[in-house]
Amino acid sequence: MQIAAELTSKLVEELILELNDETDRDPLTLLEWAEMHDARPLLASAWQSEGADLSPGLAHEVALFRERAAGHRRLFDELSSAVGGIEAVKGFRIAELYPSGWVRGGKDLDVRATTQETVWRVVRYLLDRGWQCGGAFLQRIGREDVMSVVLTSTSLDPMVLRPEAVEVGPTVFAPGNFFGLGPLATHELDEPLPPLVSHFLGILEQRLERGVTVRDVVDSVVLLQAMSTSDLDDLWRIVDRLLLWKELGEVAFVLDTLELVPQDALLPARFAPQQQRARQARTVRALQRAATVPVLARYVAHKAATAQWKGNLAQDVAARLPRVVPAMRVLAAGLPLVGAPIAREVTSDGLRLDVVEGNLVATCPAGAFLLLYGREYDEQVAARVRAHLGQPAG
Repeated sequence: MQIAAELTSKLVEELILELNDETDRDPLTLLEWAEMHDARPLLASAWQSEGADLSPGLAHEVALFRERAAGHRRLFDELSSAVGGIEAVKGFRIAELYPSGWVRGGKDLDVRATTQETVWRVVRYLLDRGWQCGGAFLQRIGREDVMSVVLTSTSLDPMVLRPEAVEVGPTVFAPGNFFGLGPLATHELDEPLPPLVSHFLGILEQRLERGVTVRDVVDSVVLLQAMSTSDLDDLWRIVDRLLLWKELGEVAFVLDTLELVPQDALLPARFAPQQQRARQARTVRALQRAATVPVLARYVAHKAATAQWKGNLAQDVAARLPRVVPAMRVLAAGLPLVGAPIAREVTSDGLRLDVVEGNLVATCPAGAFLLLYGREYDEQVAARVRAHLGQPAG
């Protein structure tokens, strides 16, 4: 696809100012705004690639992010060789399409595995090499419970970079629409997607959680530049299958507003009937889900946990919800649960779910997890569950 403007540091500056409704081009101010979009190393490396002299501190930061991206590539190649059945989504794969010298600045390595058993093989491989389990996510897809696991390791410079992280989960696209939480259209894809399409779908799925960022725009531009006509056809086909026309429209609107890609090129008018059908289907599903107790419980808990609802009453209601609406009901409704690691020594060959003193606990090759849906982690509850599992309280 043809892009209307060349990717330069000046364009990145324009994106930052436009998306933040600002006009101040002071470099420090631009870097502060870029940080809000996870685009600080992107902007700094774009300056650097065009000959600008960076301060020693900023140059060190860019070098660290550049080495992190190279490390992600090496780690993925290692995992692919040792385990197989995996693919890297976004991250360094998109960074390969960036202009020479630019650093995308990703935080973690996102790995998709073809099966849940492949997830466990990746988990075992990393744990055997000193990685630690940082958390997990569990969701019921059809009749199957699928788990993604986050593993962490010390970063190159802990004073600058967050810990290294790998998130590995099954190859399942399960975006949500009702309050951004429940499954919108849950499909385990029956055929591999072209890599460029898979990466672009990742950008669309993020629209269910937040607005468009500077890095989203640059990612979209480089992906669209690399896409063939066949890739676009595949993108539109899967967008229709997953009912993601609204999210595609949001990205298309931003790219058109910034005069990078005409809206009709990414969202042709001929797809108006499909968009209308998707809106109707999403509305029906939202109304159906709004009447279910687990969805309402998950919504209230999410609002309180993310401080979108403030005050003692909201927090008190959220704290009491798990006693009234158990996590198992939320899981059965197809909503995601967060797994807090509580006993790394307690493992199982596959995924096992147990109810311990009214708390849902998952045991898998990564350890034992207390499954939550919005409330804060309670160490007293975790201690009682650990005791039940025969582990020390600490």
